[in-house]
Order: sequence, then C-alpha cells, then structure tokens
Amino acid sequence: MKLPRFNLNKILLYYSAFLMTALIIGGFFRAKTTGEIISNVLLLPVVIFLWITVIQQFRVVRKKTKN
Repeated sequence: MKLPRFNLNKILLYYSAFLMTALIIGGFFRAKTTGEIISNVLLLPVVIFLWITVIQQFRVVRKKTKN
C-alpha cells in the first residue's frame, strides 16, 4: 500500500493563513487598548499576503487540472 505524498509547504501555507486570520479577527473583537489594535493592524498585511499567496496556489492548481 502506497501512502499519498503531501506537499508540506502547501499545508503550512494554508494552516498559517487560516490561523493568522482567526487570530486577527479575534484580536480585533477582543482589543481593549490601542496597543492591541495597533498590533492587529500591523499584522494585517501579513494575513493579506498569505491569502494572496493561497489564492495564487489555487489558480495554479486549477490551471494544471484543466490542461
């Protein structure tokens, strides 16, 4: 029986995107000081970059499956 190969980079990318998104959303809802809000705003570009990368990965996979 052959085990499926997992692409660890993709798994870590998806995990990071979902985890960081959850942390940012939770951080905005639970922020009590301006420092916490500033911290979330500073991390927001990282989350945006991760989601852009995830979307690009989906597009690459869709192109490969269409061809």
